[in-house]
Amino acid sequence: MSDTCILCLESSEPLTEEHIFPEAAGGSISKYLLCKSCNDKLGHWVDAPYVNQKHIQLARATYKILGKTGKVP
Repeated sequence: MSDTCILCLESSEPLTEEHIFPEAAGGSISKYLLCKSCNDKLGHWVDAPYVNQKHIQLARATYKILGKTGKVP
């Protein structure tokens, strides 16, 4: 397993768990691919806008998919 972040290509900090499909949308498959800084950026710029879309929130409510806080939207 590589210890280099796949986004910034740095290996100065440990890799963090990245959910392949956002955890807040029910994703359970994860890999250690990103450093914390890149994982935080992805969460802010990709995952959050995705799970905040109305049709994603409707699907989460319909299928009772818990978010990171343990709540259904």
